[in-house]
Amino acid sequence: MIRIFLADDHDIVRQGLISLLDSPADMLVVGETRYGQQVLGLLQQLKPDVLVLDLKMPDLPGLELIRQARESFPQIKIIVYSMYSQAPYVVRAFQAGACSYVTKDVVPTELVRAIRAAIDGQQTVVGCEFDQETILEEIRYREVPQPAIKLTPRQRETAIHWVLGKSTKKIAEAMQIGPRTVEKHKEDIKKRLGIKTQAQVLQYAVRDGLVVIDPEDGLPRPN
Repeated sequence: MIRIFLADDHDIVRQGLISLLDSPADMLVVGETRYGQQVLGLLQQLKPDVLVLDLKMPDLPGLELIRQARESFPQIKIIVYSMYSQAPYVVRAFQAGACSYVTKDVVPTELVRAIRAAIDGQQTVVGCEFDQETILEEIRYREVPQPAIKLTPRQRETAIHWVLGKSTKKIAEAMQIGPRTVEKHKEDIKKRLGIKTQAQVLQYAVRDGLVVIDPEDGLPRPN
C-alpha cells in the first residue's frame, strides 16, 4: 500500500486529490493540510511514503518545505503538483529535493502514474513546457561552462525575458521585435554560450548577474 500525504492550500484541489488517490487499490491518502508549517510534524506522525505538495503555500515557500522534508525524511518521495509549467520552477524543485513534477493542467491520472514511478525510483516530469528528457538531462548535468564570449545587449535582454518564463510572443512585445527575431536570438544565445537548454541559460544569467534568485521562493527575478 502506497501511503500518501497531501499539502495544498486549495481545499477543492485537496478534496479532488483525495478522491483520485484513494481510488486505486494500492494507494491510501493518510493525511492532508493547507499549511506548510504543519507538514513536517504530520509527516513524522503519519509516516507516508509519498508527499504531494504545491509550490505556493500560504505560510512557507514550497521550495523551502521540500528542502526541510528531504533533510528530515529522506525516505519520503516528494512530488510537486503545481500550476507552474516553466522550466526554472521544475529545475529548482528538483534541486531542492523533489523527485517528480506534475502540473495541474494535465489529466489527473498522470499524478497517479508519477506516484507509482516515484515508488519505483523513477523521476517524472509531466505537463511542463519542455519535454521530460530535456528537463531531466539538465537536472543531471547542471554545470554550465563559463562563457569566454559575452552576449550582445539584445541577446542579454532576450535572455532575461526568457529565463523569467515569458513566451516568445511576450518577449517580442516587450522588446518590440518580431517572434522570429526572438527565436533567432534564442538560438544565437545557445550557440554563443555552447549550451542547449533554457535551464542552462538561467544558470548563465545568474552567474553573469542578469537575474538573481529570490531566496523566498527560489525563482529568478530581474537584477
